[in-house]
Amino acid sequence: MNRILDRPVFIIAMPRSGSTLLFDVLRAHPGVRAWDNEAYAPWAAVDPAVGSGPRGDAFDPEALDADARRRAEWSLHEGVMRKGWFERRGRVRYRLVEKTPPNVLRVAALDKLFPDALFIHLTRDAPPSIASMLEGRERGLAVREWPRKHGHEWHFLMAPGWLGHLDDSPAEQFAWQWRVGNQAAVDDLANIAGSRWCRIKYEDFIADAPRMVEDLLTFCYLDPSPAVTKAARELTPSAVTLSAPSDDKWQSRAKEITPALRGLAPLRKTLGYRY
Repeated sequence: MNRILDRPVFIIAMPRSGSTLLFDVLRAHPGVRAWDNEAYAPWAAVDPAVGSGPRGDAFDPEALDADARRRAEWSLHEGVMRKGWFERRGRVRYRLVEKTPPNVLRVAALDKLFPDALFIHLTRDAPPSIASMLEGRERGLAVREWPRKHGHEWHFLMAPGWLGHLDDSPAEQFAWQWRVGNQAAVDDLANIAGSRWCRIKYEDFIADAPRMVEDLLTFCYLDPSPAVTKAARELTPSAVTLSAPSDDKWQSRAKEITPALRGLAPLRKTLGYRY
């Protein structure tokens, strides 16, 4: 089968972990193409039932049939063509950068669909991540439609088992999401060749984006780019930025968040965070 995408780059990250900021920097590269933001339609093309029921954002394994890549690839390509990237001289292979948050649960499936894909696992420590999701919930962000239609309020990631956490506090729900989502990525990436994935911290990216992006371009087999360097130096807040980043911003909500951190220590340690 003729393939359109050449080594697509998937940014794997939990919601409110800085993936849009990283995405905006990388898509400044003239050698890549990207949707404007999350690309939900291609993943619904793989599995029309995704984002519903107890399974939530995880793919039904039976949806990963022989045609699943074709459905995903052409839907991804359609989103690129709508922005004027269509090559009239015929199909060409190109680099794609993509960052849909539920993909944190789907690394193994993406690896099956795109065996040449590259993965950037972007992490953010649990306390500020939970605080940002709480702020997003209060702003009405990422309300999930299937739960809403069935009388439930749920925001951000619908990991398998989400129905068992409807009675949890919002902080507990988001702590559970952080653990399940990042653990899924850690487990799936462990089964992929180390040359095809890397893990970076949002905190390190904010501290020294130009140096980190230089390393990421090498990892992605992309040439140095003045446009990317400029974007990394400026780090223009993304359209979904709610407030300026701060190491201790979450502490204003420590009374709410700290009890929800129980049980997260092993994964925080695995990801290189102090706890």
